[in-house]
Amino acid sequence: MARLAVVVPCRDAPQLELCLRALRTGSRRPDELIVVDDGSRTAPWVPSDVQLLRQPHRGPAVARNAGVRLTTAEILIFVDADVEVRTDTLARFEALLHREPAIAAVQAIYAADCPVPTFAARLQNVLQRENLLAVGDTLFAGLSSFCVALRREAFESVGGFDERFDRPTIEDDNLGLALAAQGRRIVIARDIEVRHHARPTVPSLLLRMVRMAEDRVQTAEDAAVLPTRTHHRPELLVATGLMGLAMVSSPAVPVALALSGAAIAVQSRWLKAAKDTYGTRFAVAAAPMLAALPAAAAIGVRRGLARRLKKLV
Repeated sequence: MARLAVVVPCRDAPQLELCLRALRTGSRRPDELIVVDDGSRTAPWVPSDVQLLRQPHRGPAVARNAGVRLTTAEILIFVDADVEVRTDTLARFEALLHREPAIAAVQAIYAADCPVPTFAARLQNVLQRENLLAVGDTLFAGLSSFCVALRREAFESVGGFDERFDRPTIEDDNLGLALAAQGRRIVIARDIEVRHHARPTVPSLLLRMVRMAEDRVQTAEDAAVLPTRTHHRPELLVATGLMGLAMVSSPAVPVALALSGAAIAVQSRWLKAAKDTYGTRFAVAAAPMLAALPAAAAIGVRRGLARRLKKLV
């Protein structure tokens, strides 16, 4: 079997110990385990068999790429510091890549059992899980780096993670798009589930959506793939357009409300997933977020377009 290297970027990550414990006690342990500290206020403690690299804060893309340069393994696995892998996660990655030489990258998914019992954490968990499950068996384009495995050769062929951004937004997605542009095969492994211990808030989810949309506009030419092949589903794109119109027509309250309702309605798949996972009361509470998140994306698009226009002037 090929050697496995796991790279964990972190910045003031309280769940790092849990993340490393899971990685070091599974049925298949990493041959190389690198933690890259991206400018934490206090240096994280790591076990003696884990290599720690500290750098000034430059963002997760730079951190992950720096970690890769310290490794020699043929298989690269990236795990976020707030993610807990299963005991067989690395073994499943290894077996699939060994069995299918044509696969360049394997995307894990969030487990349904969100370990953080807050509204925002559960909402993020169910939306991200459903986004990936909804892609189905089509050829996937894009990546979400909370837990993903790549062949080193494929990773290096596209230059690694996109370092144009110093914040966690689309640096991972752009890596997947670059692989797809080369005709590389990326698969979503529905049987490789991990638990996400992040503790977002509703404001932080909205801000992240603004930033992701803003940064996507900055690299729009890199995203020329069918939305059915990404984990940003067509329904979200439609909802973003509807909420953009709703904000423009906000003085006409009935029109704005109708557009907001339509934005929620087109995402009925997500409402059903929320209801099936956490019940009707949770789904009712989540419904307004299915308008608020696309509205945040619309704001991000507007900000991104303004930045691009400013560069042209």
